[in-house]
Amino acid sequence: MCGAAASAAEGRLAQEESVEGAAPVKISEVESAPKEVSGVVPNGVETVTVHLLSGGTSTLTVHENVYMGVVGGSVSTVTFTGPNGSGTASFR
Repeated sequence: MCGAAASAAEGRLAQEESVEGAAPVKISEVESAPKEVSGVVPNGVETVTVHLLSGGTSTLTVHENVYMGVVGGSVSTVTFTGPNGSGTASFR
């Protein structure tokens, strides 16, 4: 096995992090592929910002408290702001 298949066999396809008031964030770990990002945020959050290790950002729209998307690089943090404050999930 190589690459993603080896990671799957070892159970290493997703990294989970929690932020206060939100469900775990899942980020794919396959280094050579675009990163899939998904999570659940508190009521009233309209978008999340995905910060990449390269310094770039991607904004994902929240629909019924869920966001998901594909970003073009390794993720350092996911942030959001809602009516009750803000939250950050950090990676690496």
